[in-house]
Amino acid sequence: MKPVLQPEIIKGRFSVTSYGPHFIEVNKVSYKSSCIISTETEPIPWEPSNAEEITQENVKILFKNRPDVVLIGTGKVQIFLKESIVLIKEENNENPTAFLDGQTSSNKAFADCMSTHAACRTFNLLAAEGRTVVAGLLI
Repeated sequence: MKPVLQPEIIKGRFSVTSYGPHFIEVNKVSYKSSCIISTETEPIPWEPSNAEEITQENVKILFKNRPDVVLIGTGKVQIFLKESIVLIKEENNENPTAFLDGQTSSNKAFADCMSTHAACRTFNLLAAEGRTVVAGLLI
């Protein structure tokens, strides 16, 4: 039995419509290998196949179009990646995400790590709020 997510009003063009142990379904199209999904662009392949293979270069790709939120789905279980991998610093002092720390603008952004299934649910929740979201998902 595969979990099917309840339909929500998603403001982005793309959303996760289902997931299972060996696939992610985006807009009813199944993907069976690691991929990058976004609320604004078609899913694309993502190089790492497990959490140990994720590098800062892999994470930087997720920040390319300055999304509001960046998620990393680390597979079946949540794995916290090293800060040196998930912390992205902007060279030009522009805040890479829409979030500020409340006191001062920051030129740092973090990617949030969670299990891939949690990342799928979080992706849809944030998309329903109208946020731009990018997720690197390990299958």
